[in-house]
Amino acid sequence: MHLLPAYFRPTHSSSSPMSRGHILSFTFLLCIPAFACGSNPHTPGDSAYAASVKPGTRMPTGELEREILTMLDTMDADTPISIQGKSVVASAAYHAASGRTCRRISIDGNRNELACHMIEGWQYVPSIFVSEPSTK
Repeated sequence: MHLLPAYFRPTHSSSSPMSRGHILSFTFLLCIPAFACGSNPHTPGDSAYAASVKPGTRMPTGELEREILTMLDTMDADTPISIQGKSVVASAAYHAASGRTCRRISIDGNRNELACHMIEGWQYVPSIFVSEPSTK
């Protein structure tokens, strides 16, 4: 009793439609796409963006900006908090077209910044928002 179909059973005749060589060649051809498609997995990061759409970043200009970046994960949306005597409000996080999570930051109601979460953590990026002077 044979458990394999006839074309998979070893034969000694070279005239069989599926010889061992044919089976190995066929198996090899099936494996090529699996290895070719699975070899270099894509991991998102800064290298995933073409230079023309890769947003620039800027370093914090002082201790206040550094502290804001460290607190962004814990700040409630649209709730003012005091950091170093300044009123800081972070908007709700949103998914930018770049695929990153970003938040708009208002400092003392008259200065708007934009920070996005990257591999290294939160970083300032060029703001797309127009700062409006305070009416106070």
